[in-house]
Amino acid sequence: MNSKILFGAGLVVGIAAVAAVRLVGGSTVADVSYSDVPLAAKIASAPLIVTGTVLEVTPARWNQDDGTFWEKVETDAFGQQTVDTAVPYHTVVLRVDRALANRDGVMTDKLAVTIVGMGSDAALAANVDAGGVTSLASDTISAAEGERVIAFVRPGQLAWRDGTMRPVLVPMGAPGSTVVSEAFVNSGALSDVASFDALVAQVEDARAEDTATE
Repeated sequence: MNSKILFGAGLVVGIAAVAAVRLVGGSTVADVSYSDVPLAAKIASAPLIVTGTVLEVTPARWNQDDGTFWEKVETDAFGQQTVDTAVPYHTVVLRVDRALANRDGVMTDKLAVTIVGMGSDAALAANVDAGGVTSLASDTISAAEGERVIAFVRPGQLAWRDGTMRPVLVPMGAPGSTVVSEAFVNSGALSDVASFDALVAQVEDARAEDTATE
């Protein structure tokens, strides 16, 4: 048998599936599939919408305290079977300029948005049984460090290896259309809006009653 499917536990709303495939030679392919939310729905219902600047996109880690890869193996009549496995995640840290909506009162000067998946991080590929990791996930935000962004965020939970659920802030939908830069929007990548400023104005009009109070 050339591979085996390892199903992770780190699901949050907006993610259709998380899985890893262990290949011969010890390498692992991590696959995270997102189900997106229409832009109009994000504008209307995202609990937290902010503009700001990307300060950092952290290196990816696996969902346990030391951040290393893990899997749970059990032996039955068919031999050893992997019944649970690590889930990769990374964090996007934003310096908040404005809150356009803040329904749950979670506003701070900085926000850490947790994204399940490896994003564009190559460092995580360094050592899984010396085989490395390849990501098939569409889990990269449409912004880089230093860029101005608008982010549509909601409270969520990330399952940890010990069985607990860690409270986190997560993108409301696929990261690539949920944490987006001014340059990305102005390029016409979002067909629903003409420009970044137009998107901000649209959110302001739709969510005036949900604007954060300082």
